[in-house]
Amino acid sequence: MKKIFLLIIAAITIIVITLIFFIKTYVTPERIKTFLIPYAEQTLNRKISIGEIKINLLKGIVVKDFAVKETDEKTDFVKCRDFILKFQLLPLLSRKVVIDELKILSPEVRISRNNKGRFNFEDIGEKEKTGKVKEEKQPAETQVLPISLLVNNISAKDSSFSFTDSTKGLPDIKGSFAIYASIKSADGAELFSEGKIDAKFDEIVLQTSKKEIKNIKASLNYSTRIDLESKNIRIDKAELKIQKILLLVTGMIKSFGKEPEIDITVSVPKTKSADLQKLITSFTDMKGLALSDSFSADLRLTGKPQKLDSLKSNGEIKMKSLTYKSMTVTDFYTKYTLKDSKFEIVKMTAAAGNGKLDVNSVIDLSTPEYVYSLSGSIDSLHVDEVVNSFFPKAKDTVFGLLSLNLKLNGSGTLPENIKKNLVADGDFNIKDGKITNAKIADNLSVLLKTDELKTINMKQANGTVKIRNSAARLDSMFLSDDISMNPSGHIGLDESLDLVFDLKLSPRLSKKALGSGVAKYIKDEEGWGIIPMKVSGTFSDPSYSVDVAKAGTRVIEKGLIDKLFKKDKGRKRDKTQEDKKPVEDLLKGIFR
Repeated sequence: MKKIFLLIIAAITIIVITLIFFIKTYVTPERIKTFLIPYAEQTLNRKISIGEIKINLLKGIVVKDFAVKETDEKTDFVKCRDFILKFQLLPLLSRKVVIDELKILSPEVRISRNNKGRFNFEDIGEKEKTGKVKEEKQPAETQVLPISLLVNNISAKDSSFSFTDSTKGLPDIKGSFAIYASIKSADGAELFSEGKIDAKFDEIVLQTSKKEIKNIKASLNYSTRIDLESKNIRIDKAELKIQKILLLVTGMIKSFGKEPEIDITVSVPKTKSADLQKLITSFTDMKGLALSDSFSADLRLTGKPQKLDSLKSNGEIKMKSLTYKSMTVTDFYTKYTLKDSKFEIVKMTAAAGNGKLDVNSVIDLSTPEYVYSLSGSIDSLHVDEVVNSFFPKAKDTVFGLLSLNLKLNGSGTLPENIKKNLVADGDFNIKDGKITNAKIADNLSVLLKTDELKTINMKQANGTVKIRNSAARLDSMFLSDDISMNPSGHIGLDESLDLVFDLKLSPRLSKKALGSGVAKYIKDEEGWGIIPMKVSGTFSDPSYSVDVAKAGTRVIEKGLIDKLFKKDKGRKRDKTQEDKKPVEDLLKGIFR
């Protein structure tokens, strides 16, 4: 038994020595270069350069100064200082490749896009069209690995990458990364890989604002299966973390070697809104928008990325609380779909104080100018929060509870086109309202010499709005204990005013605002003074005037003209011309 054991040991020793001798004499650096470089260049369709190759049975194979060139065959696309491969010898006898370690030291990756919008990696692997048709049509067995493969440890350290865009459409990026992964293949037809990638974006330069963002960290823990026959990638797990924001990704990528088709699900678990705000503000100014409490999101994306009209998506976004300047919205919820290049907000709801917001809209992305429609309603929203947040020039001037129904259609991406193409219809209602410290009230009080009109309290206000040709048509009614008015006319989207209304003053205010000598001639049966008004100018600087023609008609209807001119009865004259001046004089005397 002992002799048999010694014979086995001796046989193994002879095999190992023979294998070592074979590798030392046959697998030489020169032979590897002769085989590796032409094969790699043909496969990648790029020039390859290799510095030195060292072979050691204990340390493995070390390739120094490895580089893949750009199409100009001079500039480096990818390069690394050391490429180290440690493998086991005995498994090779049973057609198994067991790699204990594949280490890449100091790799550098340079990605760019030229001024024609083409990336520098798009031609990698592309075959020349002449004389290679037969070579591309290989038997089915070449679609799988002819051996069993196990790579226990893949790592890339001291790595760096850069991206530049000559079209200026994407930001320029500089950063570093590290990879820790493994690859396994049981039968050669499917690869299984899992691992972690850490990246740090040292500098991101936005093209439009030239803003520099520094030190953005990201990591990816993944687990995938790659089918070499069907060219499908199944993402079992992908945990992508950007700063403190975690995204969970699963799904499938089909035909990744040709026209990839994706079916991806992305989920953002409940996360602190402050972390999201910090990440967003690194890239852009949120302009008064503040996020608080928590948010979450779930979405699905399917289709072919290279064909945007084939993309489909649906999802939900939830946010507990957000504040825009002085307006706080809670329980924000959005459900959306994307299909046939149409992005639809199926449902958007939120609460603001005791008020509620409900919106749905559709945007057609198939045209350069984007065509959109929107319908929504607001119930019991505080007007001052809306005005203070969206119209800061009118801050603290309008108060009350607003209810609104609105439908609009339009197109365009530039402000002027949006105004020109906007068509909208809506109705509104304001309860327990108040207008104060506003030019529109101040100027009215100056005109009527009544300080009480500087603050207009409204029990109720309602009306309709129609927007056409860059102007809004308003028909409304405002009611309070002392004032009633019915503004109607046009409000330009440039804030210009062209309105008329009958201002009705209570008997108490009529005594203060109207001259006693003629007050009775512009009062109704209940003693309310009626003054027909015109408003021009802008919201920030409105101008009031009395509608002379309308006021004159009313005075004539009261019989004041006959009273004034009774001494001249029987005298012939041109009534149109001669009646006009006394009426105008009368109106000048209406106000003290």
